[in-house]
Amino acid sequence: FQAEDGIRDQPRSRGLGDVYKRQRLYSRQGCCLCAGLEERLRQLDLGSLDLALVTVDIDHPDTPSECKARYDFEVPVLALNNKELPRVSPRLSGDGLLKWLVKHLPA
Repeated sequence: FQAEDGIRDQPRSRGLGDVYKRQRLYSRQGCCLCAGLEERLRQLDLGSLDLALVTVDIDHPDTPSECKARYDFEVPVLALNNKELPRVSPRLSGDGLLKWLVKHLPA
């Protein structure tokens, strides 16, 4: 869903006390690369990596202007724990994308 602050979140929980790392996807409406990456990420079992995908629409009026300035010409950008991950190839999907994520997760 799209929240009022420009963040779309897909809540997942395995029970009380579970902590998921939030993986942010900085994106914008109408960006085919952004939509494609979000779709491919949502097809993965991110819960197995203790990840929860949060999509931030940089053009939403409630998104801070510094966020839009930073990512305006860079979307889609993935970040984990406020650290940007390397750019994802648009050709990666399925197992390849999952292996890429595992490779770039902090130890």
